[in-house]
Amino acid sequence: MPFAAAEHADNSNNPKSMKPLSVLLTSVGNDGFPGVAAALKKNGEREICTIGVDIRPDATGLYLADKACLILPRSDPRHIEQLLRILDKEKSNILFPLSTEDQTYYSQNIDKFQKHGVRVLVSDHKALLVANNKYLLYKFARENNLPHPNFSKVADWNSLVSKISKLGYPETPFVLKMDKGTGAQGLKIVHRKLDKQSRLMDRNNLHISFEELHFLMKDLTPWPDLHVSEYLPGTEYSVDILCYRGKIHSAVVRKRLSTIYGLATWAEVVAEPDVESVAVDIVKSLGLSYVVNVQLRRSADGKPKLMEINPRIPGTLSLTVAAGVNMPYLALKLAIGEDISVPEPKPGTMILRYWSGAYPHASKLLRP
Repeated sequence: MPFAAAEHADNSNNPKSMKPLSVLLTSVGNDGFPGVAAALKKNGEREICTIGVDIRPDATGLYLADKACLILPRSDPRHIEQLLRILDKEKSNILFPLSTEDQTYYSQNIDKFQKHGVRVLVSDHKALLVANNKYLLYKFARENNLPHPNFSKVADWNSLVSKISKLGYPETPFVLKMDKGTGAQGLKIVHRKLDKQSRLMDRNNLHISFEELHFLMKDLTPWPDLHVSEYLPGTEYSVDILCYRGKIHSAVVRKRLSTIYGLATWAEVVAEPDVESVAVDIVKSLGLSYVVNVQLRRSADGKPKLMEINPRIPGTLSLTVAAGVNMPYLALKLAIGEDISVPEPKPGTMILRYWSGAYPHASKLLRP
Protein backbone atom coordinates (compact mmCIF):
# COMPACT_ATOMS: atom_id res chain seq x y z
CA MET A 1 0.00 0.00 0.00
CA PRO A 2 1.23 3.56 -0.64
CA PHE A 3 2.85 5.39 2.26
CA ALA A 4 1.02 8.42 3.60
CA ALA A 5 3.32 11.38 4.24
CA ALA A 6 3.28 15.14 4.68
CA GLU A 7 4.55 17.53 2.06
CA HIS A 8 7.90 19.30 2.37
CA ALA A 9 7.84 22.81 3.72
CA ASP A 10 8.39 25.25 0.86
CA ASN A 11 11.91 26.63 1.29
CA SER A 12 12.42 27.30 -2.43
CA ASN A 13 12.60 31.07 -1.87
CA ASN A 14 15.15 30.69 0.90
CA PRO A 15 17.67 27.99 -0.10
CA LYS A 16 20.06 29.10 2.66
CA SER A 17 17.53 28.64 5.46
CA MET A 18 19.41 25.61 6.83
CA LYS A 19 23.08 24.97 7.53
CA PRO A 20 25.12 24.31 4.33
CA LEU A 21 26.67 20.87 3.94
CA SER A 22 29.61 19.32 2.10
CA VAL A 23 29.18 15.71 0.99
CA LEU A 24 31.91 13.38 -0.27
CA LEU A 25 30.62 10.88 -2.86
CA THR A 26 32.66 7.88 -4.00
CA SER A 27 32.82 6.07 -7.38
CA VAL A 28 31.40 9.11 -9.16
CA GLY A 29 31.99 7.55 -12.59
CA ASN A 30 28.87 5.43 -12.15
CA ASP A 31 25.52 5.99 -13.85
CA GLY A 32 23.78 7.30 -10.76
CA PHE A 33 26.06 10.22 -9.89
CA PRO A 34 24.69 12.92 -12.26
CA GLY A 35 21.18 12.38 -10.90
CA VAL A 36 22.36 12.32 -7.29
CA ALA A 37 24.37 15.53 -7.68
CA ALA A 38 21.43 17.30 -9.33
CA ALA A 39 19.03 16.09 -6.61
CA LEU A 40 21.29 17.31 -3.79
CA LYS A 41 21.57 20.71 -5.45
CA LYS A 42 17.80 21.06 -5.93
CA ASN A 43 16.83 20.24 -2.37
CA GLY A 44 15.13 23.61 -1.72
CA GLU A 45 16.43 23.87 1.86
CA ARG A 46 20.18 24.46 1.93
CA GLU A 47 23.35 24.78 -0.11
CA ILE A 48 25.23 21.52 -0.65
CA CYS A 49 28.77 21.20 -1.96
CA THR A 50 29.47 17.87 -3.72
CA ILE A 51 32.98 16.42 -3.52
CA GLY A 52 33.42 13.64 -6.05
CA VAL A 53 36.18 11.02 -5.84
CA ASP A 54 37.12 8.16 -8.13
CA ILE A 55 40.19 6.13 -9.09
CA ARG A 56 39.72 6.74 -12.84
CA PRO A 57 40.55 10.06 -14.52
CA ASP A 58 37.78 9.37 -17.07
CA ALA A 59 35.08 9.17 -14.37
CA THR A 60 32.52 11.74 -15.54
CA GLY A 61 31.50 12.70 -12.01
CA LEU A 62 34.92 14.20 -11.35
CA TYR A 63 34.00 16.98 -13.79
CA LEU A 64 30.37 17.33 -12.69
CA ALA A 65 30.98 17.63 -8.95
CA ASP A 66 31.68 20.99 -7.30
CA LYS A 67 35.07 19.68 -6.17
CA ALA A 68 36.83 16.47 -7.14
CA CYS A 69 39.86 14.32 -6.49
CA LEU A 70 41.53 11.26 -7.96
CA ILE A 71 42.10 8.77 -5.15
CA LEU A 72 43.84 5.49 -4.43
CA PRO A 73 41.82 2.27 -4.97
CA ARG A 74 40.09 0.54 -2.06
CA SER A 75 42.75 -2.18 -2.22
CA ASP A 76 45.42 0.32 -1.17
CA PRO A 77 45.91 0.42 2.64
CA ARG A 78 46.19 4.23 2.43
CA HIS A 79 42.73 4.62 0.87
CA ILE A 80 40.77 5.37 4.06
CA GLU A 81 43.46 7.69 5.41
CA GLN A 82 43.33 9.61 2.13
CA LEU A 83 39.55 9.98 2.28
CA LEU A 84 39.74 11.19 5.88
CA ARG A 85 42.25 13.86 4.83
CA ILE A 86 39.92 15.06 2.07
CA LEU A 87 36.94 15.10 4.44
CA ASP A 88 38.92 17.09 7.00
CA LYS A 89 40.28 19.54 4.44
CA GLU A 90 36.82 20.18 2.98
CA LYS A 91 35.18 20.35 6.43
CA SER A 92 32.81 17.51 5.56
CA ASN A 93 31.59 14.71 7.83
CA ILE A 94 29.35 12.87 5.34
CA LEU A 95 30.45 9.98 3.11
CA PHE A 96 28.01 8.80 0.44
CA PRO A 97 29.24 5.58 -1.27
CA LEU A 98 27.66 5.02 -4.70
CA SER A 99 28.88 1.78 -6.30
CA THR A 100 27.89 -1.79 -5.46
CA GLU A 101 31.44 -2.65 -4.41
CA ASP A 102 31.59 0.46 -2.22
CA GLN A 103 28.73 -0.74 -0.04
CA THR A 104 30.38 -3.81 1.50
CA TYR A 105 33.80 -2.12 1.74
CA TYR A 106 32.64 0.97 3.63
CA SER A 107 30.16 -0.93 5.80
CA GLN A 108 33.00 -3.24 6.85
CA ASN A 109 35.19 -0.25 7.69
CA ILE A 110 32.51 2.06 9.05
CA ASP A 111 34.09 2.25 12.54
CA LYS A 112 37.21 3.89 11.07
CA PHE A 113 35.05 6.75 9.81
CA GLN A 114 32.69 6.97 12.76
CA LYS A 115 35.52 7.54 15.24
CA HIS A 116 36.36 10.66 13.20
CA GLY A 117 32.74 11.81 13.33
CA VAL A 118 31.97 10.87 9.72
CA ARG A 119 28.46 9.64 8.84
CA VAL A 120 28.54 6.88 6.19
CA LEU A 121 25.37 6.21 4.19
CA VAL A 122 25.51 2.40 4.01
CA SER A 123 23.40 -0.50 5.24
CA ASP A 124 24.46 -3.03 7.86
CA HIS A 125 27.38 -5.14 6.62
CA LYS A 126 25.71 -8.53 7.20
CA ALA A 127 22.59 -7.44 5.32
CA LEU A 128 24.73 -6.25 2.41
CA LEU A 129 26.50 -9.61 2.13
CA VAL A 130 23.09 -11.15 1.41
CA ALA A 131 21.68 -8.34 -0.75
CA ASN A 132 24.74 -8.20 -3.02
CA ASN A 133 24.80 -11.96 -3.62
CA LYS A 134 21.87 -13.01 -5.81
CA TYR A 135 22.03 -16.67 -4.77
CA LEU A 136 22.13 -15.85 -1.04
CA LEU A 137 19.32 -13.36 -1.61
CA TYR A 138 17.10 -16.03 -3.18
CA LYS A 139 17.89 -18.36 -0.28
CA PHE A 140 16.95 -15.59 2.15
CA ALA A 141 13.69 -15.00 0.28
CA ARG A 142 12.85 -18.71 0.38
CA GLU A 143 13.60 -18.95 4.11
CA ASN A 144 11.39 -15.91 4.81
CA ASN A 145 8.49 -16.87 2.51
CA LEU A 146 9.07 -13.88 0.22
CA PRO A 147 8.05 -14.17 -3.47
CA HIS A 148 11.00 -15.31 -5.60
CA PRO A 149 11.61 -17.44 -8.70
CA ASN A 150 12.49 -21.11 -8.44
CA PHE A 151 16.28 -21.44 -8.43
CA SER A 152 19.17 -23.86 -7.94
CA LYS A 153 22.92 -23.60 -7.39
CA VAL A 154 25.00 -25.16 -10.19
CA ALA A 155 28.56 -26.36 -9.56
CA ASP A 156 29.42 -27.75 -13.02
CA TRP A 157 27.88 -28.51 -16.40
CA ASN A 158 26.30 -31.78 -15.31
CA SER A 159 24.59 -30.19 -12.31
CA LEU A 160 23.28 -27.41 -14.56
CA VAL A 161 21.74 -29.96 -16.94
CA SER A 162 20.19 -31.87 -14.04
CA LYS A 163 18.51 -28.76 -12.55
CA ILE A 164 16.93 -26.96 -15.52
CA SER A 165 13.98 -29.32 -16.06
CA LYS A 166 12.64 -28.20 -12.66
CA LEU A 167 12.59 -24.64 -14.04
CA GLY A 168 10.33 -25.55 -16.96
CA TYR A 169 13.02 -26.08 -19.58
CA PRO A 170 12.80 -26.87 -22.53
CA GLU A 171 9.18 -25.68 -22.73
CA THR A 172 10.25 -22.30 -21.32
CA PRO A 173 13.68 -20.61 -21.14
CA PHE A 174 15.72 -20.52 -17.96
CA VAL A 175 18.02 -17.83 -16.55
CA LEU A 176 21.72 -18.25 -15.80
CA LYS A 177 23.21 -15.72 -13.37
CA MET A 178 26.43 -15.01 -11.57
CA ASP A 179 25.96 -15.03 -7.81
CA LYS A 180 27.68 -11.63 -7.79
CA GLY A 181 27.43 -9.35 -10.78
CA THR A 182 26.22 -5.87 -11.73
CA GLY A 183 24.77 -4.28 -14.84
CA ALA A 184 23.57 -7.61 -16.33
CA GLN A 185 27.10 -9.01 -16.08
CA GLY A 186 27.05 -12.76 -16.77
CA LEU A 187 23.26 -12.80 -17.20
CA LYS A 188 21.93 -15.12 -19.91
CA ILE A 189 18.39 -16.12 -20.83
CA VAL A 190 18.79 -19.60 -22.29
CA HIS A 191 16.40 -20.88 -24.98
CA ARG A 192 16.10 -24.31 -26.53
CA LYS A 193 16.61 -22.75 -29.99
CA LEU A 194 17.13 -19.27 -31.42
CA ASP A 195 17.14 -17.94 -34.94
CA LYS A 196 20.82 -17.75 -35.87
CA GLN A 197 20.64 -14.56 -37.92
CA SER A 198 18.76 -12.55 -35.29
CA ARG A 199 21.07 -14.00 -32.61
CA LEU A 200 24.13 -12.85 -34.55
CA MET A 201 22.77 -9.31 -34.84
CA ASP A 202 21.51 -9.05 -31.24
CA ARG A 203 22.78 -5.85 -29.57
CA ASN A 204 22.06 -6.93 -26.02
CA ASN A 205 23.61 -10.40 -26.30
CA LEU A 206 21.32 -11.36 -23.43
CA HIS A 207 19.52 -14.28 -25.08
CA ILE A 208 21.47 -17.42 -25.95
CA SER A 209 20.64 -20.90 -27.23
CA PHE A 210 21.28 -24.02 -25.17
CA GLU A 211 23.64 -25.24 -27.91
CA GLU A 212 25.76 -22.09 -27.57
CA LEU A 213 25.76 -22.37 -23.79
CA HIS A 214 26.98 -25.96 -24.02
CA PHE A 215 29.77 -24.98 -26.39
CA LEU A 216 30.94 -22.17 -24.07
CA MET A 217 30.60 -23.92 -20.73
CA LYS A 218 31.01 -27.69 -21.06
CA ASP A 219 34.75 -27.60 -20.30
CA LEU A 220 34.87 -24.30 -18.43
CA THR A 221 37.46 -24.15 -15.65
CA PRO A 222 37.44 -22.80 -13.09
CA TRP A 223 33.66 -22.90 -12.83
CA PRO A 224 32.35 -19.49 -11.71
CA ASP A 225 29.84 -18.97 -8.89
CA LEU A 226 26.58 -19.44 -10.77
CA HIS A 227 22.95 -20.36 -10.25
CA VAL A 228 19.98 -20.98 -12.53
CA SER A 229 16.49 -19.62 -12.00
CA GLU A 230 12.99 -19.59 -13.40
CA TYR A 231 12.40 -17.20 -16.31
CA LEU A 232 9.87 -14.48 -15.44
CA PRO A 233 8.21 -13.36 -18.71
CA GLY A 234 6.04 -10.49 -17.41
CA THR A 235 6.46 -6.75 -16.86
CA GLU A 236 9.67 -5.66 -15.17
CA TYR A 237 9.74 -3.15 -12.30
CA SER A 238 12.34 -1.23 -10.34
CA VAL A 239 11.29 -0.02 -6.89
CA ASP A 240 13.26 2.75 -5.19
CA ILE A 241 12.94 2.62 -1.41
CA LEU A 242 13.97 5.15 1.22
CA CYS A 243 14.50 3.35 4.49
CA TYR A 244 16.50 3.16 7.69
CA ARG A 245 17.24 -0.15 9.39
CA GLY A 246 14.22 -1.68 7.71
CA LYS A 247 11.81 1.16 8.51
CA ILE A 248 10.24 2.31 5.25
CA HIS A 249 9.84 6.04 4.58
CA SER A 250 8.92 5.92 0.88
CA ALA A 251 8.62 3.46 -2.01
CA VAL A 252 8.40 4.51 -5.66
CA VAL A 253 7.55 1.88 -8.27
CA ARG A 254 9.00 2.35 -11.74
CA LYS A 255 7.86 0.26 -14.71
CA ARG A 256 10.86 -0.51 -16.94
CA LEU A 257 9.64 -0.14 -20.52
CA SER A 258 13.01 -0.38 -22.26
CA THR A 259 16.50 -1.27 -21.00
CA ILE A 260 20.04 -1.77 -22.23
CA TYR A 261 22.79 -3.48 -20.21
CA GLY A 262 20.54 -3.44 -17.15
CA LEU A 263 19.93 0.34 -17.32
CA ALA A 264 16.43 1.69 -18.00
CA THR A 265 16.24 3.88 -21.10
CA TRP A 266 12.46 4.35 -20.87
CA ALA A 267 10.53 4.07 -17.62
CA GLU A 268 7.37 5.31 -15.89
CA VAL A 269 6.35 5.78 -12.27
CA VAL A 270 3.27 3.64 -11.60
CA ALA A 271 0.95 2.80 -8.69
CA GLU A 272 1.00 -1.01 -8.44
CA PRO A 273 0.52 -1.93 -4.77
CA ASP A 274 1.28 -5.65 -5.18
CA VAL A 275 4.71 -4.86 -6.62
CA GLU A 276 5.40 -2.26 -3.92
CA SER A 277 4.35 -4.67 -1.18
CA VAL A 278 6.80 -7.39 -2.27
CA ALA A 279 9.70 -4.93 -2.51
CA VAL A 280 8.93 -3.35 0.86
CA ASP A 281 8.67 -6.72 2.63
CA ILE A 282 12.10 -7.75 1.35
CA VAL A 283 13.77 -4.51 2.45
CA LYS A 284 12.09 -4.72 5.87
CA SER A 285 13.20 -8.33 6.33
CA LEU A 286 16.82 -7.51 5.49
CA GLY A 287 16.85 -4.32 7.58
CA LEU A 288 18.44 -2.20 4.86
CA SER A 289 19.12 1.55 5.09
CA TYR A 290 19.06 4.75 3.03
CA VAL A 291 18.32 4.37 -0.71
CA VAL A 292 17.73 0.82 -1.92
CA ASN A 293 16.56 -0.46 -5.29
CA VAL A 294 14.59 -3.70 -5.70
CA GLN A 295 14.04 -5.22 -9.14
CA LEU A 296 11.05 -7.48 -9.74
CA ARG A 297 9.24 -9.08 -12.61
CA ARG A 298 5.84 -10.69 -13.00
CA SER A 299 5.73 -14.46 -13.47
CA ALA A 300 3.65 -16.25 -16.07
CA ASP A 301 0.64 -16.12 -13.72
CA GLY A 302 1.07 -12.36 -13.16
CA LYS A 303 2.56 -12.44 -9.65
CA PRO A 304 5.50 -10.08 -8.90
CA LYS A 305 8.65 -11.92 -7.86
CA LEU A 306 12.07 -10.74 -6.74
CA MET A 307 14.86 -10.53 -9.31
CA GLU A 308 17.59 -8.75 -7.36
CA ILE A 309 18.40 -5.94 -4.93
CA ASN A 310 20.77 -3.03 -5.49
CA PRO A 311 21.41 -1.71 -1.95
CA ARG A 312 22.67 1.59 -3.38
CA ILE A 313 21.61 4.53 -5.57
CA PRO A 314 20.28 3.12 -8.89
CA GLY A 315 21.11 4.65 -12.27
CA THR A 316 17.54 5.83 -12.90
CA LEU A 317 16.84 7.39 -9.49
CA SER A 318 16.42 10.76 -11.23
CA LEU A 319 12.96 9.54 -12.31
CA THR A 320 11.95 9.09 -8.67
CA VAL A 321 13.25 12.60 -7.94
CA ALA A 322 11.29 13.97 -10.92
CA ALA A 323 8.18 12.26 -9.49
CA GLY A 324 8.56 14.39 -6.35
CA VAL A 325 10.60 12.24 -3.95
CA ASN A 326 14.16 13.53 -3.56
CA MET A 327 15.60 10.34 -2.07
CA PRO A 328 19.31 11.34 -2.14
CA TYR A 329 18.62 14.45 -0.08
CA LEU A 330 16.15 12.72 2.24
CA ALA A 331 18.71 9.95 2.84
CA LEU A 332 21.25 12.62 3.73
CA LYS A 333 18.84 14.11 6.26
CA LEU A 334 18.26 10.68 7.80
CA ALA A 335 22.02 10.20 8.11
CA ILE A 336 22.54 13.45 10.02
CA GLY A 337 19.51 12.92 12.25
CA GLU A 338 17.14 15.51 10.80
CA ASP A 339 13.38 14.97 10.61
CA ILE A 340 11.99 14.29 7.16
CA SER A 341 8.61 14.56 5.50
CA VAL A 342 8.09 12.76 2.22
CA PRO A 343 5.59 13.68 -0.52
CA GLU A 344 3.65 11.06 -2.43
CA PRO A 345 5.22 10.21 -5.82
CA LYS A 346 3.35 11.31 -8.94
CA PRO A 347 2.29 8.29 -11.05
CA GLY A 348 2.67 8.81 -14.78
CA THR A 349 6.01 10.62 -14.50
CA MET A 350 8.26 9.22 -17.23
CA ILE A 351 11.88 9.34 -18.31
CA LEU A 352 13.52 8.87 -21.70
CA ARG A 353 17.26 8.55 -21.29
CA TYR A 354 19.63 10.35 -23.62
CA TRP A 355 23.39 10.69 -23.62
CA SER A 356 25.20 13.84 -22.64
CA GLY A 357 28.80 14.49 -21.65
CA ALA A 358 31.25 16.10 -19.29
CA TYR A 359 34.19 18.17 -20.51
CA PRO A 360 37.27 17.39 -18.42
CA HIS A 361 39.64 19.98 -17.03
CA ALA A 362 42.51 18.43 -15.08
CA SER A 363 43.06 21.73 -13.27
CA LYS A 364 39.73 21.18 -11.48
CA LEU A 365 41.01 18.17 -9.56
CA LEU A 366 42.09 18.74 -5.95
CA ARG A 367 45.25 17.39 -4.38
CA PRO A 368 44.35 14.49 -2.06
